[in-house]
Amino acid sequence: MAVSDLLPLPFPVPPYAPQVAASLALAAAAHFLHLPSLLLYATLASRPHFAGFHLSLLLPLALLPPALLLPPSQPSPLAPLLPLAFLFVALLRQVALASPPRPAHLAASLAALLAATVLSSSPFAGSVASLAALPAWRFARAFWLGTDQPRTGLAVLASSAPARLLLHLAVLVSSAASILQCCGFVDGPELEAKLLAAAAGLQLLASRAAVQMYLNEAVFCWYQRLHANRAPDTEYGRAKVFLHNHHLCAAATQFVAPPLLVLSLLALWWVQGKDFFEGVQGLDWLVGWSVAMKEAALLAARWVVAVWSAVTVGTLVGYKRGWLFVL
Repeated sequence: MAVSDLLPLPFPVPPYAPQVAASLALAAAAHFLHLPSLLLYATLASRPHFAGFHLSLLLPLALLPPALLLPPSQPSPLAPLLPLAFLFVALLRQVALASPPRPAHLAASLAALLAATVLSSSPFAGSVASLAALPAWRFARAFWLGTDQPRTGLAVLASSAPARLLLHLAVLVSSAASILQCCGFVDGPELEAKLLAAAAGLQLLASRAAVQMYLNEAVFCWYQRLHANRAPDTEYGRAKVFLHNHHLCAAATQFVAPPLLVLSLLALWWVQGKDFFEGVQGLDWLVGWSVAMKEAALLAARWVVAVWSAVTVGTLVGYKRGWLFVL
């Protein structure tokens, strides 16, 4: 059956037009999703910390959609706890493996822990939110280079227009969600959950550009040393490239873990409630525990986004004012 039979058009449609349109659409989707890059999987799997990065993406993708899309009576109300626990441990391990820990990293993490705990009156929210400080600092470095703030003009540091748009939207939406919630403009937990999910989704989409900028950071550091010294420091450049390639999967985990942690917390908030345990003989005592978990999950998700946006914006201000440098 021809296309003109299904959709009458005032002009004739060539028989090969749908095939051409579908081919162009698939080519565009494959290009923007970077599907050809999946052929580099045998390369990435051999790098350190790849298993942690792989599981950080695999567990939420496998467990969260069924918990959110299926009716409340079918999925397990504890399904989001597995990716939540794994992402928490993965971030905690990444913070512990930061060697040597810079004073700025420790100060940001301790300040985030103290602020989130005091302001939210929840040690759980404070401990979870403090883990977003180091990934946010690394994302700010990627944003600084990905949007060419140093004005180097290097072709290798140039990002595509969609990548720059995602980097800006990730910072703007996360900051807006935190500011609106802090000022009391968000009416109801459902709207807040949607804003937090949008912020986390944009952070996740911008993670690929951030990973690319993490690799390009070594080139930028080499470029700085090249113009700072009369004799180029080639050994420094080689060491930077080696370290960035060696820690690629660890850095990628830091980029994807905070937004996935927020989505896991929001999934836990979404599936928890009285519908699972109310009226079930022998499990009535879980009703109060489930409601408390629901509120704690939303509170922690709120503070993860708040700490991520605060550290990101603060780091960008430090770069803009010349207080911090990418070395």
